[in-house]
Amino acid sequence: TEDPCLFEKSSCMKSSEEVLISLCQDCFSKQGSIIKHMSHEGTSTSHVQKPLDEYDFNVKNLAVDLKDGVCLARMIDIVTSRLSLLSSMRLPADTRQHKLYNVKLSLSALKKIDVRNISDITTAHVVNAHQPRILQLIWSIILHFELPEFNQEIIHYEASRLIQSHA
Repeated sequence: TEDPCLFEKSSCMKSSEEVLISLCQDCFSKQGSIIKHMSHEGTSTSHVQKPLDEYDFNVKNLAVDLKDGVCLARMIDIVTSRLSLLSSMRLPADTRQHKLYNVKLSLSALKKIDVRNISDITTAHVVNAHQPRILQLIWSIILHFELPEFNQEIIHYEASRLIQSHA
């Protein structure tokens, strides 16, 4: 399980240093920086809560939850166990540009490791929540990594693709 966040997502303060400065600005305003005083005493304030710490990786709807690229990047990091795409993500992915950038990183990583059947999937497909392309992407990842928990589903998927291509 993940560590819970120290600060609420809606909080304007995201570090222990910000909290101390805010609490002490009236009481110690003539004393100088509380952080400097604490460092002279051998104490430090180091906790900083980043947007990635607050991110909810639970996928409830493939089309909606993958469109910012972050869950997709985490999935790639997990199945490859050697990439670290999450550290390159632009967070929070509030703008379309950030989402496109994040999805582009993920798709590029998949292409580099030769995941098949994704050349016709664009970043816009994922960001715009194009369900058929997103399903194609997910199945291509599952097939590439031969994830054992999907063996029966892989057979059904491949059979349906063969039937559709010959119909």
